[in-house]
Amino acid sequence: MNFISIGFYSTYGGAIDIAEATDSITLIVEEPFSADDIYTDLVVTPDPNALYDGTSDTIDITLDASNSNEPNGGRLAYRYWVDTDPSYSNAGAGVNPELDEGDTTPEIWETSLDNIEAGQTIYAKVKVYSYAMNDFAETERQVTIGTIPVEVIADLSIDAPTEVEWLPKEWDNDEPKSVRVTLDSSGSYATLGIDDRDYELNGDSVSGSSSRNSEYIEIRPSDVNAFGTIPIWSTVTIEDENGNTDTATASTMIRPTISNTPPDVFFTNDDPHYTTLPVNLVNATTDKEEDEKYADWTIRTTDGDLIAYSQNDYETGNIDSDFSSLYIESMNLDTYGGEIVFNQSGYYDVELYVMDERGNEDSYSKRIYVNTEPQDPVADFDMYDFGFPNETIEVTDRSTDPNNDIVSRIWTMPSINLDTGQPASVSGYLSGSGGNLTFTEEGTYEVTLEVRDYTYPITNASTITKQVQIIPPLPVARITESGTLKENRLVTLSSKDSLTPRVDPIQTDRNEWSITPVDGQDPSSIKIDNDTSDNEIKNVVFKEPGRYKVWLRVHNNFSDANPNHPQIDATDIEKIITIEEDEIPDPDFNITGANPDFQNNPVSTTVHLQDFSISNDGDIIDRWYWTIIRDDNENGDFSDDDIYATFTDKTDFDIGVTFEEGNSGQFKVELRVKEEFGQPTIDKFVTPSDRKENTITKVFDVNWIPDIKFSMTDWAYTDDTLNLSTVIKDEEVPTTTVDWSLKRASESDPSVMLPASLNVYTDNMLDKNGGAIRFKESGFYELTATVTDEIGQSYSYSETIRVYPLPTAVIKDNSSLRWPSGEFNIKENRKFEMDGNSSYAQDYYGPEMHSIDHSKDYWEIIPLDNQGTGVIKIQNGSGGALVNQGGSTKFIRNNDKLDETLLFKEEGQYKVRYQVTNTFGKKSPFAEKIITVHEDTTPNINFDVIPTAYRDADDSKRAELITYNIQASSDDEDTIDIQRIRYRFDSDNDGNFNDESWVGTVPIDTVNKRATVKVNHVGKYQFEFMAKDEFGQPTLSEFVNTGDRRESYQYKTIEVDNTAPIVDFEVAPSNKVDIVFTIGDVDDSKLEELNAKIDTYVKTDLEAEKICINIKRGQA
Repeated sequence: MNFISIGFYSTYGGAIDIAEATDSITLIVEEPFSADDIYTDLVVTPDPNALYDGTSDTIDITLDASNSNEPNGGRLAYRYWVDTDPSYSNAGAGVNPELDEGDTTPEIWETSLDNIEAGQTIYAKVKVYSYAMNDFAETERQVTIGTIPVEVIADLSIDAPTEVEWLPKEWDNDEPKSVRVTLDSSGSYATLGIDDRDYELNGDSVSGSSSRNSEYIEIRPSDVNAFGTIPIWSTVTIEDENGNTDTATASTMIRPTISNTPPDVFFTNDDPHYTTLPVNLVNATTDKEEDEKYADWTIRTTDGDLIAYSQNDYETGNIDSDFSSLYIESMNLDTYGGEIVFNQSGYYDVELYVMDERGNEDSYSKRIYVNTEPQDPVADFDMYDFGFPNETIEVTDRSTDPNNDIVSRIWTMPSINLDTGQPASVSGYLSGSGGNLTFTEEGTYEVTLEVRDYTYPITNASTITKQVQIIPPLPVARITESGTLKENRLVTLSSKDSLTPRVDPIQTDRNEWSITPVDGQDPSSIKIDNDTSDNEIKNVVFKEPGRYKVWLRVHNNFSDANPNHPQIDATDIEKIITIEEDEIPDPDFNITGANPDFQNNPVSTTVHLQDFSISNDGDIIDRWYWTIIRDDNENGDFSDDDIYATFTDKTDFDIGVTFEEGNSGQFKVELRVKEEFGQPTIDKFVTPSDRKENTITKVFDVNWIPDIKFSMTDWAYTDDTLNLSTVIKDEEVPTTTVDWSLKRASESDPSVMLPASLNVYTDNMLDKNGGAIRFKESGFYELTATVTDEIGQSYSYSETIRVYPLPTAVIKDNSSLRWPSGEFNIKENRKFEMDGNSSYAQDYYGPEMHSIDHSKDYWEIIPLDNQGTGVIKIQNGSGGALVNQGGSTKFIRNNDKLDETLLFKEEGQYKVRYQVTNTFGKKSPFAEKIITVHEDTTPNINFDVIPTAYRDADDSKRAELITYNIQASSDDEDTIDIQRIRYRFDSDNDGNFNDESWVGTVPIDTVNKRATVKVNHVGKYQFEFMAKDEFGQPTLSEFVNTGDRRESYQYKTIEVDNTAPIVDFEVAPSNKVDIVFTIGDVDDSKLEELNAKIDTYVKTDLEAEKICINIKRGQA
């Protein structure tokens, strides 16, 4: 059988072996797939247009063909190309090798390209191979390399102090401060990288181009702007490698402050201190601003009493100081410190207070101790007189100094055995407070101590030398006494401090004792307690004080074997002890509450008794026995009075006492105290009588502090008289005295009461019982009564009162109506105004209590110069005739407010008296003013005439009568109202015009001050000039008439003659003319008349036209 083998690939790329098929196979041959059925896709990332930034010529590229597929979803293989050449000739190793069947390549391929420049085109291609279809499809992508827009962004911040502080002097001198400013441009950015940074700070270039740059700049107070700050500003310019730049600006403010810290006060002093030697104080104060102004030193006792001060001014150097010579010998302190020499020892509080120019202050105080005057030390030390070879001897310093200021101890070790003259064989040490020594050989040796104190060499050193004998083993007897060396107390006598050789100890059971009275005491008064005593110690009670001789001998084998040894005397000793007398106690007690007052104890009181008894020798007050007696019959003898009270074993208690007028309350207190031993004793040797006791007696009075009361109204007026009554309480009222005193509130500060003289501010008749008083001035007052009893106890009681002033009447005139000037000056017939509206009732302490009632005003006007009646006119009120009041001429108004417009008809002086009344009815003192009414004067008038006139044949033989230079004025500021000129003719030629009638009024040329009239008759004419004034000041029209206006008259005469000479002249049209008058044969009077007319008319008129004239006169 023949087989046909046909190869198939499944759609999944696997071969099928038909021979293995068990079923029949139907072969359907369809048209094969082509490359067009393969979908390819290529994504190039990142987008080269957003990739190249100009900082590198290499770019990373990812080719992604993962979205490619073929219809059956079979396995795909990929081949990539990427290049800047469309032929991909430069792809090189960057291109995948040719695909072989079965190869597997990534769906995403990452690669890179070198030497890339902006503007280039990148070509990318992928070929997708389908295993199922054994075919290829490819996709090509083409992109152009773009350039990211070049960015240069500058950023800048400033780091600087927010505040800079100046000292005041630095500020005043405009001194600079160095400030560190950090410029930070690290936030700047440049696409191509930052190549350079240029900084400016406050307008100046800054070296350095790092991203953080620190500079120091100087700022001054003069840099402060209107906002009170110092501006700091900076710029930075960022540049990239291509020269692109950007600039950023930043600013900040520094707030200047002026240091204003208080001084830090401190001072130092040397120590220790002594009287008679200077105490040195050093001012160690520090002040940041160095502007100290005052330094004040004060020195006080520990009780707070000021004993010295020194006030110092830093700037002027002025010193104000003083000290108490009781404590201080001399003092010299200034701003730096100085020296003080005290003359009393003790503790003192020294304080330094400093204040600076701006009022800041601080203080420092220290308590110092001033020792007594330097005194020499006293050297001393303890050392046994005897010792034994090779046994230690203790040496202890016992030096003393009155000032307690030993500072050095110099010991000298033994160097020679005084018995042999050989060097001492000694070991041990001596320093400071002592030491110990050990000798190897018998003999006599010396130890020396020298001590010095703090004030050496002002004080002397002290030296002491003591000897010690090193002996063979002989015991050395020593007696020590302990306990209290006082009668009836336990005294222990001991031999335990005896010096015993180690090689042959003392045999204490063989000690020998004896006690012998020295001062005649009874030997039986020496009580030895055999129950507690042995041969080593003796417990003894001495029943009697005084001296006693105690003898002791000690034994050992060596002393027994050598009874004749040269130093055998060391084995016994005699010692005198003194037993002091047991002192009696010192009883005492205190009495308080024996001086009660009636405010707190009006009926009875308690007197407090408190024990203050003491034992001066250390014993204990154990029992108290009190006996109290009152002297009820006041005879000073307590033996006839009953016991008031008794108390036992009380140390602090009260007794009650009732007030009895007429009974002084005298008491006697007896206190007996008994003490118990304050030190050990042997009870079997003492009896109760051995305890000491003592008694004290005191007499005291329970005397109430006197009391006084009085009452006074809360307010009054200065014209009120107050009657005061006192109420006094005391055991013996007749023996008391009373003093009165006064205080008055300050006029500038009423809350402050100041002492005031009772006789200055009041009229009073005050005594013990009270009396009358009137306060002469207003104000706040405190009146005090002080009552004092016969033993000097006093009590004060005060009452306060507000004293109001009487109302004050004030008259004022209208200043606008015064004439000529000054208040209360006016002219007759002129308006005058006055009122009392300025009257007041308050004072500087406050408002009035009762206001003024002007409806009760009283006022009067009194003419002082015999003016007639009816000369005072009151508008809208009374006026006219004066009122006759009690024989004197007055104008009186009562219960009528003074607010008047009036007028005086006659000159002279008038007195105004005015009184106001308040709502309480209190009347003021009269206020008075003098009104001066001045005369209303007549006008001042004058006129001139040509005394002779001639009839003119050419003017109907009329003569022209001329008046000229007509003048009228007022010298009292009135107005000339009427001016009139008239004339009359002496018709009968008798020289008398009184019988003639006035012809008429001649018009006045007021401009030229002339008046002329023509007449026909020869003869004499009288001219009258009259002027009348009008008031130049306000008046009251209802009280004046035309006759009250002042007028003046003046008269002059002109004579008319027949023929007058002819006078003519011409005036050339020139500003300067010569005028010649040629006159015929006339007499001298006619010539004189012509001259007057020439001067009056010609010369006057031409000069008015400003023409310079030269007038010549002559006869033809």
